[in-house]
Formats: sequence, structure tokens, C-alpha cells
Amino acid sequence: MVRTDFEKLVLEKLDSLQTDVSGLKEDVGILKQDVSGLKEDVGILKQDFVRFSVKQDMIFEQTAGLLEFKIETKSTLAEIRDTQKTVIHILGEHEVEIRNIKRRAL
Repeated sequence: MVRTDFEKLVLEKLDSLQTDVSGLKEDVGILKQDVSGLKEDVGILKQDFVRFSVKQDMIFEQTAGLLEFKIETKSTLAEIRDTQKTVIHILGEHEVEIRNIKRRAL
């Protein structure tokens, strides 16, 4: 069978197309692997994000508890200060009365 120049050209182009299609198939296979890897990475990132969100919520809760404790402590210290002033004032009055009584007794 004798082939014409046109047939030879068509066969060459078909061979070239087959080679190109094979290359494209390989490239698509590599892309599929890359996409699969990216999906795994995104899944890991989502898990990390959830863990960080939980930890952040815990930090917010602990910070709120500490602020509440700080406010309660300040209030308690203010009450203790007021009580101490009152006790000092009472002791001072009693001390004056005791000295007056001692002076009269002499």
C-alpha cells in the first residue's frame, strides 16, 4: 500500500496528537494528585482552626473569670479597708475614754 503525502501528513499529525493527548493525560493525573494533596491539607487546616477556636473560647472564658475575680477582690479589699478604718476609729475613742478614766481616778 502506497501512501500519499497527504496520508503521511495526516498520520504524522495523528501521532503528534496521540503524543500530546498522552502528555495531557499524565499532566491531568499529576493535577489530580496535587488536588488530592490540597484537599488533605485543607482538611488539616480546618481541624487546626477548630482547635484554635476552642482554645480561644477557653481563653475568653478564663479571662472573663479572672476579671470577675479581680472586681470581687477589689470590692472585698475596699470593705476591709473601711472596716479597718472603723476599728481604728473605735479603738482610738476607747483609748481616749480609758485615759480620761485613768486621769480622773488619780
